[in-house]
Amino acid sequence: MPLVGAAYVGGWVVFCVLGDSWWQLAVAGGWAPVFGQIALVSHDLAHGRVFRGRRASGIGGRLCGNLGVGMSYGWWVERRSRQHAHRRQEEFPPEGAPGLLAWARRQAGAAGGPPRGIGRHRVRRLFPLRTLEGCLLRVASIRALRSPTLTCWGTEAVLLVAHLTLYLGALFLVLSPGKALAFLLVHQGGFGMFLGRAFPPAHRAATGPAQAGR
Repeated sequence: MPLVGAAYVGGWVVFCVLGDSWWQLAVAGGWAPVFGQIALVSHDLAHGRVFRGRRASGIGGRLCGNLGVGMSYGWWVERRSRQHAHRRQEEFPPEGAPGLLAWARRQAGAAGGPPRGIGRHRVRRLFPLRTLEGCLLRVASIRALRSPTLTCWGTEAVLLVAHLTLYLGALFLVLSPGKALAFLLVHQGGFGMFLGRAFPPAHRAATGPAQAGR
């Protein structure tokens, strides 16, 4: 954790020192896995692998998830609990799934819009879609603020807004609009790819008898 935290803070320092330079794209690429590691620390906190106490895990998880990378810790805990309780049921997608993917043909047939078409060709389209996962996780986190079951709603909301304000504000204050958009694409695309690779395929694609032959 200390090394990940140092890399995260160091990324901000390098970003501010470089200023309005195209070299910032190298920072964006190098910073993407650091954001991914911060997200994984939040994931480990949700599993109780860092602190024994729920309170300490919650504080650390919200600082890493909500404030650090813009991913709701409370939403992640709820999703993780549902997924682990129904690991073999296809209506409960894997932890890393952003909600755009249909993970079984029956899901794709029942879905509408993009998930229907994407689900039918998910293997071919999975790689490019992974670049969107970081953004989709943030969208899901913001939508989760409407959930009546989300714990510590106020803290979750304040930290999410703080992350988005500081992150986007820094990009467009330090960089020109074109460089800021390029940084955003490289950084968030790399972040999404890291998350997609971080969760083992067996963890994402576990199938039960109901899915056999589909």
